[in-house]
Amino acid sequence: MTGLRRFWFVTFILLPLVFWSDLYEGALLPRLLILQLGLALVVVWLALGRHRQPIPKKLIILTAFWVLAQVLSLFQSVNRTESFLQLSQYLVLTILPLLLAASMSARDLLPLARVIATASIPVSVIGICQYLGLAFLDLPSQAQPSATFFHRNAAAGYLTAVIGMSGLCMVKSRRRSEKWLFALVTGLALIYLVFTRTRGVWVGVVAAAIAVGLMYLRYGTPREPNKLRRVSWSIVTACLLIVGTSLLPDRISVHDRPTFDDKKDSPIAAVTSIVSSDGHRGRLGLWRNTLKMIGSAPLLGVGLGNWEFQYPEYARGDHVNINAAPRRPHNDFLWIASETGLIGLAAHLCLIVGSLLAGVRAFRFGPTAQREVALAMLFVCVAHLVDGMFNFPRERIGGASLFWLAIGFLWILVPRDNTRISFPHRYLWVAVLIAGWGIWTTGRRIGYDYHHLRVHSAERTQDWPTVLTEGRKALTYGSLRANTWIAMGRAHYRKGEVDQAILSHRNALGLHPNSLNAQNNLGISLRKAGRTDEAILALRRAIELYPGFVEAHNNLGNALRDIGQ
Repeated sequence: MTGLRRFWFVTFILLPLVFWSDLYEGALLPRLLILQLGLALVVVWLALGRHRQPIPKKLIILTAFWVLAQVLSLFQSVNRTESFLQLSQYLVLTILPLLLAASMSARDLLPLARVIATASIPVSVIGICQYLGLAFLDLPSQAQPSATFFHRNAAAGYLTAVIGMSGLCMVKSRRRSEKWLFALVTGLALIYLVFTRTRGVWVGVVAAAIAVGLMYLRYGTPREPNKLRRVSWSIVTACLLIVGTSLLPDRISVHDRPTFDDKKDSPIAAVTSIVSSDGHRGRLGLWRNTLKMIGSAPLLGVGLGNWEFQYPEYARGDHVNINAAPRRPHNDFLWIASETGLIGLAAHLCLIVGSLLAGVRAFRFGPTAQREVALAMLFVCVAHLVDGMFNFPRERIGGASLFWLAIGFLWILVPRDNTRISFPHRYLWVAVLIAGWGIWTTGRRIGYDYHHLRVHSAERTQDWPTVLTEGRKALTYGSLRANTWIAMGRAHYRKGEVDQAILSHRNALGLHPNSLNAQNNLGISLRKAGRTDEAILALRRAIELYPGFVEAHNNLGNALRDIGQ
């Protein structure tokens, strides 16, 4: 088992630290590849070895149900390429608890938690230094302080799990030096979490703390009154730390622009905005339109990864414009229901609820030495799930991987009176093939995104030769992004290659049939080619999707004038 432990340890040490600034998805894809490689090594080791831990039968059944629901949704997809890409990502997260349960025993869990907590130290230090304006502001970021995660919300989702695991290590440590070490880790993570001003995560942490606190009071105090006092002092210390650090102003300076908007210009403002009338930032509109989407495809959804391609059809200009369109509904449960249908949501909820019940059972009836582990993992799961009601942590590998790891912890800890079976050897080799496919798919995505980032940058500077050169290189890895085709269509049009521009925009619409810019640009190119009737149809479609599309209205007016209307 030593080799298996080493694979798990190395994977979760590297996971929060790896990124590649030369990729369009430079924080997501390198982490996904590390996770897939690590789990592939675990699967191969299990397949070659003879000693495997028995897995709870319920976990196998619930996981299979959720995987099947995701696969069935692919038949509904308008962009099946994106569905397969997303499947390779979510599949590795879904099977993570199975592999953990097959390869690790209860005594291996605390050492793994110690490794994860210790690996978070550089992340927290970097984020705190960024907030105070001391260092690391040159790291790539869409929203500072983001440390190595490119966005502070992604870092915050990771920190919730770190707080649960480092708090566990602090409680379970026997030596005073270890207790102080993990107290420091927990304190750094709490400070950085305050500095991110991520409201959904804050709500998740508070809800999780209340939930596990009530459970501890109900089932823990009769036998462990001394621990209750120690936990109470830890909570008081954490509260003082949070209040004290919330008074510190940020000193981030990035191109002389404010880092936080007016709803988050201070931690106190971020807290009060949670209950303000406009604090939802338009999420209610996103949710309403997503419910329409669910109503149109209630059983199997619109296809895994296809929410963003269908949303403009239901929004008709709500939260959609020519510069940006939402990629997810800021609610993981609505997102799952819209893409995989009510069948998929039911499968997902069955797996989650079954795991939480396993954790409760482990806390109530498991060995005394393991009860704190179960409680900490319940904290991690509840915090992640509550955050998922307002954000989209399910796609962010740093936090999502630790959530699914916590799910695996709970199933390992569930009392042995639950039926357990050994994973059949032949299925492990199937898992090896699946892992290999996932690594190959992520490798393609990385190769594509390397060139797509250059397409994106060149388009903004109107460097059209570079757009075409890098776009063609990206397409050698497959046709993965509609925006690459749109940029190439614009480049062909500027070079006078109208037929190529039309083809590029049609290829973009093949991936994203409700793209405003692709419809508008196609209309422009068709009009230039003298195909005015087709141009009018494309431009009217763009306006139908976004009634406030001023440029498309003007282009439609010109096209109608061409035919005397």
